[in-house]
Amino acid sequence: MQELRILIADDHRIVIDGIKMLLSDTSGLKVVGEAINGKEAIKILEEDKIDIAILDIDMTPVNGIEVSEYIQKHGLATKVIVLSMHSKKEYIYQLMEADIDGYILKGKGIDELLEAIRTINEGKKYYGREVMNTIFQDQQKKKQKNNSKKIILSKREQEVVRLIARGHTTQEISEKLFISYYTVETHRKNILAKLQLKNSTQLVRYALDNGLE
Repeated sequence: MQELRILIADDHRIVIDGIKMLLSDTSGLKVVGEAINGKEAIKILEEDKIDIAILDIDMTPVNGIEVSEYIQKHGLATKVIVLSMHSKKEYIYQLMEADIDGYILKGKGIDELLEAIRTINEGKKYYGREVMNTIFQDQQKKKQKNNSKKIILSKREQEVVRLIARGHTTQEISEKLFISYYTVETHRKNILAKLQLKNSTQLVRYALDNGLE
């Protein structure tokens, strides 16, 4: 199996060194880029093939979200894991809106970082346990206050939304529901149109809002 090429960007050198040391003992991973700010990270992305970028959110003059936006704008295949001290729902939703692949809190152990790398490499999203708990608690509060009329999805559409929210790929959903890949994609597009949503990340938020997680 080909090694995953990793970029680490953080404005604290000790954080870079610590992550690099932790990843050095893991087969299949190779740290090929180190940057102390987002500007340096973008330069590395321009010059080298990076599979996964581990980015601090608070770097200056270019932060982690802006680096992620650069990756998306230029159509790079690089996946992004954001590291942050922030666990407030506002930060989490901002990153979900930016379609970040992974978000974990600084201070977590190597096991969670490796789980995040494995998950996003499989094409799924990964938000750390504490992050998801923050989202869940916020959504539960919203459910209690929200008595507005909900858009009704068919039983099949609800099944598709539930599986998307659980991180399954289109191919996995196709196999679980015994329908074609094309049919799943058609359901996904129809659901997004019906709910007036832009992407699967917003669909996950809808699932949490409506008890379909």
